[in-house]
Amino acid sequence: MSKTDNSNHDWSELNEQRNYKSLNDGKVLVVAPKGHQDFVVPLFCPLCKNVMKTREDAEKYRDRKMCHHCADHWEKGKEINFASEEWEEYIEGRFLSPPPIINIV
Repeated sequence: MSKTDNSNHDWSELNEQRNYKSLNDGKVLVVAPKGHQDFVVPLFCPLCKNVMKTREDAEKYRDRKMCHHCADHWEKGKEINFASEEWEEYIEGRFLSPPPIINIV
């Protein structure tokens, strides 16, 4: 497996069609077709820190860099004030939502 340089990402060649990248100190392995590895959906939403696990999360992350819950709540182009009462209420509601199906160890 040879090291490849792709937009300053640490991707390595898996085979002729795929590259891989190791995340979280080797605990997570991402495999992607060659040429498609520039877009990786993180495990957790950068805003609310909840698990991103659905197709809708991936679609919203591609467009807005947040999970679909955050994207649906926050209007596109609206600045999010992290010190506001609205943000506190939103985060409290997100943490009271059902726990994720996957368990990250």
